[in-house]
Amino acid sequence: MVNNSSQITERNYIYSLKGLAIISIVSAHCATVFRDTNQLNVQFSWILEQIGSVGVGIFFIISGYLFYRNKYTIKTYFKRKVNTILIPWIVTGTVVYLYIVLRKGGIEFGGWVDFILGNGSYLYYLTLLVFFYLLFFYTSKNNAFVISTIAVSCLSILITATGFIDGINNFLNPLNFIGYFSVGLIIASNNSLMKLGYRCSKYKFFLLFMYVALLIFIKLFDITSGYWGYATLILQPIAISLVFGLATMKFMNTKVFLNIGLESFSIYLLHMPVAGLVTSIFNRYDLWALTLARPLIIVGITLSCIFLYKYIGSKFKVDTYSNLIIGTRLV
Repeated sequence: MVNNSSQITERNYIYSLKGLAIISIVSAHCATVFRDTNQLNVQFSWILEQIGSVGVGIFFIISGYLFYRNKYTIKTYFKRKVNTILIPWIVTGTVVYLYIVLRKGGIEFGGWVDFILGNGSYLYYLTLLVFFYLLFFYTSKNNAFVISTIAVSCLSILITATGFIDGINNFLNPLNFIGYFSVGLIIASNNSLMKLGYRCSKYKFFLLFMYVALLIFIKLFDITSGYWGYATLILQPIAISLVFGLATMKFMNTKVFLNIGLESFSIYLLHMPVAGLVTSIFNRYDLWALTLARPLIIVGITLSCIFLYKYIGSKFKVDTYSNLIIGTRLV
């Protein structure tokens, strides 16, 4: 269980970062509104899209940070990942895929493989994560190599923004995300996660002002941003630094919020059907005033379902296996 003391430990700080990151990711998956909705709702949707592009980078930074500390052999490391990543990835991904195709039709093996690998689905993060584990297993301590990947990643984002790269799924292009993982490696090599967090916290109001000001600027001048746009290399570092600062605040160290971070992997795997349902209901009944609250509502529903699922599993004494297949981190 999480440590619910007022003192923010590194472990709790990471949970706070994950909690904010998963809310960001959910934001991206519930931002859709009808074209004929009111203009204020259109702006709310755009805000959710901008917030939604921050979380993946944060998760890659955290993954790189934790990966740097690995002491296992490559065989032992990936054997552990079969239980912690591969099984829940395949099982939950298959369930979500079947949920989609049984409603829309068109079930096929190739479509399932594409979905699991993230070719057109939200699961691209896991495909890239495993690739980064393999790439950096023997190179994570090579600072020159790590720094070079950050430079290459920045260049890739700019090239992607121009639209020059064609015929490739930009979400599955590892060069667009490898820089975030490498930043996590650098933070770990300097043992500076908490220092960075408190430094960002010191300037959090300035960072918030800069982030909002830049959002207004890019909106007024129609400058591309998000995962890869002309403003990405300016906007994303500011947004991520802001999240790093906010994660140090005491209200992030509460049991409810820490459990969101602790269960962030399961929420990531399972939230899509909930996001689709909530988005559909909100759009159908024109609940535009609650558009910005969609991510919190979806996370709350998903987390509640996870707790109910775990409770049932424990009652039937199958929780050892039932918890495994959804990637839950709670015992």
